[in-house]
Amino acid sequence: MLGYLEVIGLGTGILAFAMGWRCAFDVALFGYLFLAAAGAATALRSPLGCWLIASAALLTLHSTRRRYWPEARLGIVVVSWALLGASLGGIHGAEARTWLALGAAAAVSGLLWWQQLDHDPFGAAAHDDSGAAAERSLFVANPIALLVLAYATGLDLFENAPGLLPTLLGAIHLTAGWLRRAASFSIMGFALGALAMALEWRAPSVVLGWVALAAVALASQRYGSRPGGRLAAAGLAAGAFVCLFSVGLWSREASAPVFSDPWALALYGYVAGAALCARWWGAEATPPGKRSGAELSWILCAAAVFAGGSIQFGRYFGRIAALAGDLALSLWWLAYAGALVYLGFRLNRKAVRSAGLAVAAGAGLKIVLYDLSTLQALYRVASFLALAMIALSVAYAYNRKARAVAA
Repeated sequence: MLGYLEVIGLGTGILAFAMGWRCAFDVALFGYLFLAAAGAATALRSPLGCWLIASAALLTLHSTRRRYWPEARLGIVVVSWALLGASLGGIHGAEARTWLALGAAAAVSGLLWWQQLDHDPFGAAAHDDSGAAAERSLFVANPIALLVLAYATGLDLFENAPGLLPTLLGAIHLTAGWLRRAASFSIMGFALGALAMALEWRAPSVVLGWVALAAVALASQRYGSRPGGRLAAAGLAAGAFVCLFSVGLWSREASAPVFSDPWALALYGYVAGAALCARWWGAEATPPGKRSGAELSWILCAAAVFAGGSIQFGRYFGRIAALAGDLALSLWWLAYAGALVYLGFRLNRKAVRSAGLAVAAGAGLKIVLYDLSTLQALYRVASFLALAMIALSVAYAYNRKARAVAA
């Protein structure tokens, strides 16, 4: 049944391609895949069945390079991936059979990768809007699909070393991006490297690994003149921030040392790495009204210092007493606000001063609305004393600034 469908479906597709019949080509290839899934599902769960499904995708990829029909190029490849996923999960027996079936998926992925290496979907010579969108979607989905299909096989190699295949694919993309100076391949390579770390390591190690990878990505553009490094570095830094304060914080042990446990070390490494990337960022063309990558890196660094300090001081003093933890949090916010205002005047940056005033306002609201109702008398006095000192210091700084401007 499956062989008969292939002869009819692919034969009709080849004829439709030769004659330029676009609709007939779509009907032939989509019809072949859907009829094979409906009428020969058992035969698909074998190496030969997987290769017969892959043949439709391979024919489509080869044909649509000459006649660009985006609906066929995107749709048939996606349907083939879906059928291969369902088939690979049902193959049993010797591992050689599974590897042979997985080779069909690798052939589709490899041909698509090679074609897009020749014509970068994110390059200047991309297709029209509809074609560019389809090709870019395939570029992003191609390595993800291969990874999903490989893990669906249940092979021992991928079970024992889940980060091996993303590392291999990342190295291939990075090599192509370096040699061809293609930003899309470089960014995809760094993303796959980050995925490999996430599959192999715990959250604190992932944060440190992503920060180091961000520094490497930035260096590739700053010192190697390879495009895409800054964008990859920004994405990795943002991802590391999210991982640090979500999965990393959630998995932190309650009894771990506050300032020396793995999460705290990851926090220190992230702050240092983000500051280093911000200093290394260099000059770049930024559209009017948008922040540069260096500014975003400084914002992430400052946010990590603020959030990390709040967590650390609140946790450390909270182990002594809950009231001490609340007081420490208020004092930390006020000290942080004062430091931002000072830096804003030192660097002559209004945005930094405004951020410091916003933090001070939040600390003041916390003291008035929360500390008054929960803290004991001595803690209340300490909170208001710190608030008064910071307020007087800020007022004095603004007064000096006003006098200097008037003079």
